[in-house]
Amino acid sequence: MSYKKEEVKCPKCGKKIRVKVYTKLDETQVTDIINRDIFAAKCPKCGEKTYIDYIVDLETPTYYLYYTPGYNKSKKKIKGKTTRVCDTYDDFKEKILIFEEGLNDILIEFIKQYIKMELKHDDLSELRDVRFDSIINDDIIFTLVGLKKNVAIKKDFYKAMEDKSIFKNPIRAIVLDNSNYWKYQKMK
Repeated sequence: MSYKKEEVKCPKCGKKIRVKVYTKLDETQVTDIINRDIFAAKCPKCGEKTYIDYIVDLETPTYYLYYTPGYNKSKKKIKGKTTRVCDTYDDFKEKILIFEEGLNDILIEFIKQYIKMELKHDDLSELRDVRFDSIINDDIIFTLVGLKKNVAIKKDFYKAMEDKSIFKNPIRAIVLDNSNYWKYQKMK
């Protein structure tokens, strides 16, 4: 958990704000990442709260994430850990939620595509994204961004798809999403 101090301008009043910019985070800061406190800054002059996105790594015992806002480039894979690159905050948060639940992000991307295929045509025009949200009892919950709805998929369905799949881990850390997950999953 290392950081440096930097100055940013308040977007409302222009006053300079000193903020902590972390270079590496660990599992003790997962909650602060998910609720975005780690990226928050409050102006001491006008009270405006703003968020500062910056490049940072998150290392936990089982996974390693490179958060590179707006910058999609493969990185070094960390031996013994699931390693991914996240180029948006929403991707960063979602990967954390997936891995904290012990799920396979490749399979989650497959299920997100399945959900999209099952939607009505009218819903597809308003759908901006499908995001993993949580697990509640025997259901895996996904948020349909743009529709203000959630969808539940049974954990049994996830387990059946997991049993029918062969997964190949990327050689390097990459952004793994709906555009490329299929390269790393095959059905038995």
